[in-house]
Amino acid sequence: MFAVILAGGKGERFWPLSREKRPKQFLSLTGESSMLELTLERVKRFVPEENVVVVATEILREYLENMDLNVIYEPKGMNTLYAVALGAFWVKKRDPEGVMCVLPSDHWVGDVDAWVETMKKGEESAKEGYLVTFGVTPTRPETGYGYIEMGKEIKDGVYEVKRFTEKPNFKQALEFLKKGNFLWNSGMFEWRADVILEEIKENMPDIREEVEREDVEGMYTKGKPISIDYGVMEHSKRVRVVRATFPWDDVGNWGALERINPKDENGNVVVGRWAGKDTRECIIYAKDGVVGVMGIEDAVVVHTPDATLVMKKKYAQEVKELLSMLRERGWKEYL
Repeated sequence: MFAVILAGGKGERFWPLSREKRPKQFLSLTGESSMLELTLERVKRFVPEENVVVVATEILREYLENMDLNVIYEPKGMNTLYAVALGAFWVKKRDPEGVMCVLPSDHWVGDVDAWVETMKKGEESAKEGYLVTFGVTPTRPETGYGYIEMGKEIKDGVYEVKRFTEKPNFKQALEFLKKGNFLWNSGMFEWRADVILEEIKENMPDIREEVEREDVEGMYTKGKPISIDYGVMEHSKRVRVVRATFPWDDVGNWGALERINPKDENGNVVVGRWAGKDTRECIIYAKDGVVGVMGIEDAVVVHTPDATLVMKKKYAQEVKELLSMLRERGWKEYL
């Protein structure tokens, strides 16, 4: 068994805490350990340490070199399909039919024992040559996630896949929630290295020869950015989904903190030092110093040494727009 950890994301929606050279997977958002460290701790429960590899962009080298890890550096960020291919090359050299799980480095898992059990269940189908994805039972009509429609149950907790649906509108998401046969697409996968490489060659004809030769430079030069979901999963005829039995969150923006952290008597989630009154249902994060908040509801307040963010929670998905404004003004030192 092998594990490929994807650590190339930028985590821009966690600005100002997350920066280009220190994205959210290196931040301690849910405890003392960073998101990447928590992911590695989980993985080592069922994958030998020497069989774990991290795929990351070159800009993150200064952080990863200080960790005792196997690391593959991408020539540039090209979305998840290319990172998966690099991981599969690495696994195939060590075991031509090796099974690999592919895991984001910045997700929260609420029950590690249940997570390990679910991953082992997926391993069975992966060995049989299937592309396995893991779906989480929805708890709200979330429009920021992709969805998987389950088909016939193959065996306990393992299903055929009818279709994938990318980020629906609220009405669709509510309908999916009511139907009960839709799962959130967690972005976690399991498959044999040789099988996923065959699928990439079949579904990505523009880089087929480069994948065949394991020509990394040619693949990154010739190809166009695309996710493994769009590039392969939505087209493959051999996909299965395992229904997850653990609490999960992709920790995609500041709003996630209130789903995975305890609240005080006024519904506030607080990390760091703060003082105030008449403050309700807020997310308050103080990297250094102290935050003072008075008479505010339903807001996010984040303070770092050189930048501060204050917004209503409903804008949590739109933080990237702020970064565009900073770029336009030439304030790159804050990115």
